[in-house]
Amino acid sequence: MNEKIKNHVHNILAPYQDVKNVQDLEEELSQNLQEKFIDYKKDGHNEEQAYYMTINSIGDITELIQSINVETKELKQTVPMDFSKTELTKSDFRSVS
Repeated sequence: MNEKIKNHVHNILAPYQDVKNVQDLEEELSQNLQEKFIDYKKDGHNEEQAYYMTINSIGDITELIQSINVETKELKQTVPMDFSKTELTKSDFRSVS
């Protein structure tokens, strides 16, 4: 069942694989859902019920992904670049803003 949960999470996050930190989110979400699945099983639900209850508990992750994307962009903008040790004599910066 662990693979089935991992595959489901991977399919949900597949459109966002270009967003940094999505792999970390995928791993963490999979682990949390596996723990939730185990809890449902301990509460007396059969495997199928526990799986569907676990999957239905995810909800909409669009806002979470968007917030991760915004935080990553903001971080990139705040980290200064140091070109002091880079050879730039033949560089063309005309299109750089």
